[in-house]
Amino acid sequence: MKPEKGWAKRNYDYVSKALIPTIMKKRDLPHFEEPPFFGELAHNELEVVWIGHASFLVRTPHHNILIDPNWALWMGPVKRTRY
Repeated sequence: MKPEKGWAKRNYDYVSKALIPTIMKKRDLPHFEEPPFFGELAHNELEVVWIGHASFLVRTPHHNILIDPNWALWMGPVKRTRY
């Protein structure tokens, strides 16, 4: 299978005229009257907040831990390293 004539221009046009402007466009996000409330935790408390899909925020009295698992061997342009 060979690319048809003009494929480079079509790719350039798509990236420069459709993809990049869409990524850079300011989004109209919903306005919330009050920000979410995260109260203080007691010394023996733990709180888990589901953010979306597979992401969670684990709250302890002293630390917040964001968990967003990636089970792929690649994360963007960087390959995972193994020991």
